Amino acid sequence: MLKSLVGWPLTLVLAALLDYLVGDPWGWLHPVQVMGWTIDRWSKLTWKYFSHPIARKISGIGLFLVLVGGSGIGSWLFFQMLKDIQPILAQILEIILLASCLAGRSLRQAAQDVLTPLTAGNIEEARLRLKKYVGRDTDRLTTPEIYRAVLETVAENATDGVTAP
Repeated sequence: MLKSLVGWPLTLVLAALLDYLVGDPWGWLHPVQVMGWTIDRWSKLTWKYFSHPIARKISGIGLFLVLVGGSGIGSWLFFQMLKDIQPILAQILEIILLASCLAGRSLRQAAQDVLTPLTAGNIEEARLRLKKYVGRDTDRLTTPEIYRAVLETVAENATDGVTAP
């Protein structure tokens, strides 16, 4: 088995740096979008063809196995084969894929998108921008409530987009 060109700590650092500098380019297909599409289609088929609760639970287990197994094992196999063929390309793609799992830049940009008009005194624009990032009604939020909503959103999403990866 061919060793990695750079160790995993450097891979992680380079991925974090790539996320910090570039983030997730808008309009590019993201792995989470593919997972969301899979969940949506699978759920619709489950509800259409299975009415019994146990059948639906089994379908949910199948969905879990497809998502986790498919993405985990599939990615691992792909990179193992690619490392044997083209190790430099494999390393670069690992860094890019790992960077796509991180959301530090996106979270920072989202917070700045809302906080910029808010600190300038334009609460209506801040409410409008906040609506893109939260599920709650933003039409009547006060300035402190907008600050709290931004903080909650960044904290909640930091778990999925920074800490967990």
